[in-house]
Amino acid sequence: MKTVALFCGDIELPIIETRYISDIPSSGTPILILASTQSIGVDESILYAKLTTQEAARAMAYRRPVQRSAYILNHALLRMVLSRKLNISEKEVPIIQGSNGKPILDYPLPIHFNISDSDHQILIAFSTQSPIGADIEKISPETDFHAISGKFFSMAECKSIIEKGQDQFYRYWTRKEAALKACGLGITEYLHRIQVLNGENPISPNDKGLHKAFNTDYEVLSMKYKSFFMAFSSPKPVKSPEIYFLHNLILTDNKDI
Repeated sequence: MKTVALFCGDIELPIIETRYISDIPSSGTPILILASTQSIGVDESILYAKLTTQEAARAMAYRRPVQRSAYILNHALLRMVLSRKLNISEKEVPIIQGSNGKPILDYPLPIHFNISDSDHQILIAFSTQSPIGADIEKISPETDFHAISGKFFSMAECKSIIEKGQDQFYRYWTRKEAALKACGLGITEYLHRIQVLNGENPISPNDKGLHKAFNTDYEVLSMKYKSFFMAFSSPKPVKSPEIYFLHNLILTDNKDI
C-alpha cells in the first residue's frame, strides 16, 4: 500500500487589504479570503438577500447574533466571489452538499473551496488546482485545551501542547480540521486519528478508511492572525497562497466611484 502523510508547518505571509472582490485573482495560486462582520461595511440585509432560501432559513436558525451574522457574511461572500468566476448571479451558483456535508460546486469547472468562521471572523479558501480545506478559530483563554487535547490529540501532540501552551493547541486544532475538510472527512470521527506535528506525519496504512480518503500526501499550513489561528490544506505540491482581507466592501467594480 502506498505511503501517504500530512506535511505540516507554519507560514507567515502578507495580507493584502482590498475593498473590491474584483481584486481577487480568479485562478493560479490558492486564495484565502478573510473578512469580519465588524468591518465589512455592508448592511447585513444586502448580504442576506444574496442567500438561497435554504441558506436564509439556516441563518435565521442561529440564536446567537454573532453566529448568524458570520454565517450570512461567509455564504454571501462565497456566492459573490463564485458568481464572478462563473458569470452568473449569486443565487444561481450551484452549491451542493458533497461527502460528509462538505459544500462543493456542481459545475464543470475545477473550482474547489472551503469555508470557516469563528466569532466575527470568516475565512474562505479557493483553489483551481485541487481540493482544499480551511479552518479558523478564535483564541479563547477560557478554553480548557488540556482536557480537549486528551480526547483528540496524540501523546506527542499533547506533550507539545503542555510544553508550549495555548497557541500550540489552536495551531494543531486548525491543522486537523483543515486537513480533514480538504478530503471531505467528518471532523468528530477522525480528529483523533491524524497527527499534525511539524514535519511529516504518516497516515497509518492500517487505518484503511483514512488512508483511502487522503490517498496522497497533503500539505497542512497554519498561521496566527491577530487573536485567531487559521490553517489550510491541499494535496502536495501546494503553491504559496495569497491572502486577502476584505473590508468596507464596495459592491461595484467601478473604482472611480
